[in-house]
Amino acid sequence: MHRYLAPDMIDKVVRRWAAEVGVPGKVSAHTMRSTFFTRNLENGCPLERVQADVGHADISTTQIYDHRNRNPEEAALFYANY
Repeated sequence: MHRYLAPDMIDKVVRRWAAEVGVPGKVSAHTMRSTFFTRNLENGCPLERVQADVGHADISTTQIYDHRNRNPEEAALFYANY
């Protein structure tokens, strides 16, 4: 019988690991998944291959994570004051 971890438990494990190794900032399982997309695409992996590896049914979902041609200075968040 296979047992799976609940999503909140996976995030808890990831946050604990990140704290132990000194990763700065807020980290989650989704952060790691997003980094997987970005690094593979930046290193020349075809978008279709990333789509297959992460299990997206539609390529447009995978394209959401493709940040290779985005300029962070043009994002609305860049202008936010805290």
